[in-house]
Amino acid sequence: MSQSAYSNTTEAVGIFHTAEDLQAAIDDLLTQGFNRMDLSILASERAIEDKLHEAYVPARDLEDRVEVPTTAFVSTESVGDAMGAVIGVLVYVPAMIGAAAVVASGGALAAAVTAAL
Repeated sequence: MSQSAYSNTTEAVGIFHTAEDLQAAIDDLLTQGFNRMDLSILASERAIEDKLHEAYVPARDLEDRVEVPTTAFVSTESVGDAMGAVIGVLVYVPAMIGAAAVVASGGALAAAVTAAL
């Protein structure tokens, strides 16, 4: 396998024989600060239904329910775009203030700065 086929992400795997044990482990992880979106179940849907019975609700049964909590997806590119915009504004505003000072002085300030250098 190539080096790119491996992930640097640390993962933990557990085997639970009852829905109660699985739920207790999930509750413990959430209490310790894990995000619910970081947890997943590795099993076939049939195996999950057989083991968890009524504790398991397929995602397709939840997709149109308004009471199900959702969150907006924010890509890393969007975060980078926002950071770039903030930095751009922080650079642009002082530059425009400086340019306005030069224009307001009728160019005398630019001549004085040039002469000082």
